[in-house]
Amino acid sequence: MTPPVRTLLAATAAAPAMNVVWRGAAAALEKCASACPLADPALRHARERLCSTSMRFPFGPCLAALALGSSCFGASEALADTVTIKRPGAHPNYQFEVEPHLVLGAFPPPGPADGSGYGIGARGTFELIDNGFISTINNTIGVGVGVDWVHYDDSNLPCPKDPDSGSCADLHPDFSLNYVYVPVVMQWNFWLSRDWSVFGEPGLALRFLSRGDDRVAVDPFLLFVGGRYHFSERVSLTLRAGYPTFSVGASFLL
Repeated sequence: MTPPVRTLLAATAAAPAMNVVWRGAAAALEKCASACPLADPALRHARERLCSTSMRFPFGPCLAALALGSSCFGASEALADTVTIKRPGAHPNYQFEVEPHLVLGAFPPPGPADGSGYGIGARGTFELIDNGFISTINNTIGVGVGVDWVHYDDSNLPCPKDPDSGSCADLHPDFSLNYVYVPVVMQWNFWLSRDWSVFGEPGLALRFLSRGDDRVAVDPFLLFVGGRYHFSERVSLTLRAGYPTFSVGASFLL
């Protein structure tokens, strides 16, 4: 119990009749207790005393404000993030990460597609090394495999020619193109804090096209960087940036 709350309880015990000011203080304490789940449990007790006793203490409103501020400040400290990068092993214990996501092709990709694209995908990552390449910090190593489907509205594919005229056979040719990427990456994770982690992903990818002459190709070098905001130990919002795509999704640590 915080000292201001103790003082407030002592004041409430000494007073015989309750006035409007103290009912307001009690309501404020109740609001703080409900808004700050980790606040001092004595808040509710103080509120009960305030509602059941009379108050004529001249500095009562000051004590109520002090108790309110002290307890809510303690709750804020309890909710603060905890830095873990210098504590090897201080990360969720998991073997597999599954990550469905939305995909944005922000740049023209390799191959015949042109402009930007959009799509959906998923990534699965197996944790291989729990204490990674740098033993003095909180890092892990995994291998990830994914599938990303991306649609591009434009491409430099040639227009089908009319055999007689030699001009384009279609007055409204469709130059759209679909890609399927199958990336295989090494994922190096750095667990910065309880709420945040970042990673780098070098690797390669197979690329499949919906049409064209070269429908299957290998992209020998990919590089992604990303980060997670952890809602809980097992669920996070995950952002990834790189070439040829960006992604935003949710990660589930299993």
